[in-house]
Amino acid sequence: MKFKSVQVKNFGKLRERDLRFKAGLNIIYGENEAGKTTLHTFLKGMLFGLKRKRGLASKTDDFSRYKPWEMGNYYAGSLKLEHEKMTYVINRSFSEGEKETRFYRLEDGKELDVESDLPRILEGLTEETYDNTISIKQLSARTDESLAAYFNDYATGYYLSGGRDIHYEAAFHYLAEKGKQEDKEIRVAVEKRRKQKEAIEAEMTYVWRDVHQLEEEKEALAESLKLAKKEEDNYIQKTHKWRIHPVEILIFIAAIISLFIFIPRPWNYVISVLALLLSIIYSWNRLKVAKTETKSEPEKVLEEIAGKKEVLSYQELMWKRGRIQEELQDKKQQYYNLKERLEEFAEISELRLRQERKKEAVKLAMERLSTLSEEIRVKLEGSLSQRISEILGKITADKYTRISVDEKMQIFIYSQDMRIPIEQLSKGTIEQVYFSLRVAITEIMFGEGYPLLLDDTFVYYDDERLSSVLAYLAERKGQTLLFTCHKREGRLAEELGIDVNEIKM
Repeated sequence: MKFKSVQVKNFGKLRERDLRFKAGLNIIYGENEAGKTTLHTFLKGMLFGLKRKRGLASKTDDFSRYKPWEMGNYYAGSLKLEHEKMTYVINRSFSEGEKETRFYRLEDGKELDVESDLPRILEGLTEETYDNTISIKQLSARTDESLAAYFNDYATGYYLSGGRDIHYEAAFHYLAEKGKQEDKEIRVAVEKRRKQKEAIEAEMTYVWRDVHQLEEEKEALAESLKLAKKEEDNYIQKTHKWRIHPVEILIFIAAIISLFIFIPRPWNYVISVLALLLSIIYSWNRLKVAKTETKSEPEKVLEEIAGKKEVLSYQELMWKRGRIQEELQDKKQQYYNLKERLEEFAEISELRLRQERKKEAVKLAMERLSTLSEEIRVKLEGSLSQRISEILGKITADKYTRISVDEKMQIFIYSQDMRIPIEQLSKGTIEQVYFSLRVAITEIMFGEGYPLLLDDTFVYYDDERLSSVLAYLAERKGQTLLFTCHKREGRLAEELGIDVNEIKM
């Protein structure tokens, strides 16, 4: 990617300015307050927009600082970019209430989406990485802590996919959240099953209590039935007992008839009458004995009522026994069904097994990702340290050729096998070290053809090292926009025979 031109319609102190850039080294010269930093900020605003902050911070944000000096309500501009031999145009209006962005391809006029297509053309460059890599302002070559995380993220994604499609931090965060979600689902499932189990156990307790009560009722009812049956039999026996047996009456009749037939007359009449009288007297005596054994009339009534009641009670007991038997059978079946359900809870459910496997898979993925990230980070740090050493060696005439960088972007310098804390170096050399770091990271992450924007970056460079860095910038494939308020860069570039596109602000 490279910048082709800008049209600043109204931005800060700049108004109606058209500037064209070339490949290679572009020196944008201007005295203090000529608008160099404004142009630098304009380029960033065209790429990423201007986000207005809230509260007191809004008074010092870029949106407020670079409001147009004239015609403040008109706040806009245009930028042309070249990417893979195609030209793209970004038109932005920053005015409040009238913010508008148009993004299209110049060759065919195809409208593009600034939210999805522009990041693709910028090859993953974000506003944060822009400030930490390709854009270097005066006395601010140092990077912040976010670059370390982004670089490690880039390292993992690059070596896993051959590009920038995988983001370590995002992937690790996703896996961590996934692990928490699986834990939560397992806890919810376990708690749900625990409550279900407790509910079944409680229901089994109630059912078993009912079974026990029914069995006790059944046993008590069996005894009641025995007594009721006995009383009923006694009642039947009493109510159907003969006072004079019919056979006896038949014998008396037969005897009288026989005496009348077989005894000669007239004695047969006398003997038959006598036999009849004896039979009557015998029967009367028997009836008299039975009468003495019977109870009084009220007692007979009470006995009759009691007898009927016992018969009715026995029938009710028989019906009640059948009902209890059916209810007992239903309760036992219900208890058996509950017991089967409870036994199912004793085994680990398939859902629980799946959840545990998912949890283990997430844990394994996180461990593998961490291990792989560490391996890749170490490998890429070696490449980064080597590239920084090469760049810094060119700038310092090979005085410092051994640089190492750790995962937190902390830099260690070696000279003649001695490790030198970076704080012990001169301010100019420190700036050169961090400049080398930024350029090396840019080349690794975005390629050598990516542009650099340098805003008075070389204030602390002496002429020798400035000449060296200009020579390096002229050799690199990418475009360089060098903003400066000094004529020294142009003069040294001319002495070195470097082809420079000079732009005067």
